Amino acid sequence: MLVLATCIVIPTLFERINGPLSTALGDASYGVYLLHFLFIQIAIDLQIFDPITLTNPTSLSHWRILFQTAGILFTCTVVALAFEFTVQRWIDRARRSVFYIREGRPASSRPRYRPDAA
Repeated sequence: MLVLATCIVIPTLFERINGPLSTALGDASYGVYLLHFLFIQIAIDLQIFDPITLTNPTSLSHWRILFQTAGILFTCTVVALAFEFTVQRWIDRARRSVFYIREGRPASSRPRYRPDAA
């Protein structure tokens, strides 16, 4: 029954969330993957994130862990989006202008690949 429900819901779900926000978050996801460990380590060094509460949790520390993790995830996402919209988009535009043929641009003006020229 769960498999049937999943087969019905998934195509509709992806059809509804295909927009600029989901595209931007998808583009930033690799940056979040790269940055999250660095930000966790920085938070531990600055004593913002306390790994001791992970090994000896209490009812109050569950909320603390939740907010610390959400804060680190939010910070990583903001930094990854900033990097995506400043550096990565500029690199992609430069790369596409050099290596891809545009309409009206002759193929002879494209750089040629020469493996022995290195």
